Amino acid sequence: MKQILVLTDFSDNAEHAAKNAVQLSKKLHTGLLLYHAYEMMPIDPYYASLPYSPPLYASEEEKRLKLLTETLKNNDVELEADSPVNIQCMIGEGHLGENVKEIINEKNIAFVVMGASSGSAFDHLLEGQETLKVINKSSLPVLIIPSHTDLKEVKKVVFATNYEKNDINALTYLADLARTIGFTIDIIHIDVYKSKEPDLLSEIVFKRYVNGLNFNGISYHDIKGKDVVTRLNGFCKTSDADILAMVHYHQGFFSQLLGTSNAKKELAHQQKALFIFPPNFVSE
Repeated sequence: MKQILVLTDFSDNAEHAAKNAVQLSKKLHTGLLLYHAYEMMPIDPYYASLPYSPPLYASEEEKRLKLLTETLKNNDVELEADSPVNIQCMIGEGHLGENVKEIINEKNIAFVVMGASSGSAFDHLLEGQETLKVINKSSLPVLIIPSHTDLKEVKKVVFATNYEKNDINALTYLADLARTIGFTIDIIHIDVYKSKEPDLLSEIVFKRYVNGLNFNGISYHDIKGKDVVTRLNGFCKTSDADILAMVHYHQGFFSQLLGTSNAKKELAHQQKALFIFPPNFVSE
């Protein structure tokens, strides 16, 4: 059985994301693997008598992880006792990105879930170094869930693209999820005055690939010009999208676009979940 890998730092936002992941596990008929990574830090004798939080030792972290696991199980039973999700927990020492990469290689993981530390999911993506490390090391998509977002019902996913070849892999994956969960996909083609990036497909070729997915719940939209972030944000709001998905290329168009100060300001308050596909993602 596949598992959704849920990363936690024991914050309220992480617990909120984990509860949403349980709901997604039910819909996708997967298990859930709750994971926490810690780094052992030597304590200077001078500070040994001072209080510290969170606990730095593995035994304490294991207790917190098991407590969170039981909380999720109890909450799941209260919601629907006849079909509880198989929830397991795992703890590891070291860098989060490298550990996630190892888990994905060893386990049958569907995708990764993590909570947004503060503000919107875009804030977390653009400012969170640990988040970027996870995305850059992961070979699977990463779902970032803001604290005020509820994914109990996923009805629409917006996929932003400028017709990169590798975007077809992400759309293939999304179409498979959509068949199970039941959401539709709005493909938003973003074109800033005909960007001439390498590996871009023509509209005809791109749509030919998408039509080959044999999924009828797809519609196409275009955003052109300079102020595309504002218009993308507006489209997500007016269309009642639950998730905004895209491929995060290291030096690509979207990295440059979303890294501008205007983009950060515009997206700061958007409480949409982000489904970020790594550039090396290959759909099964």
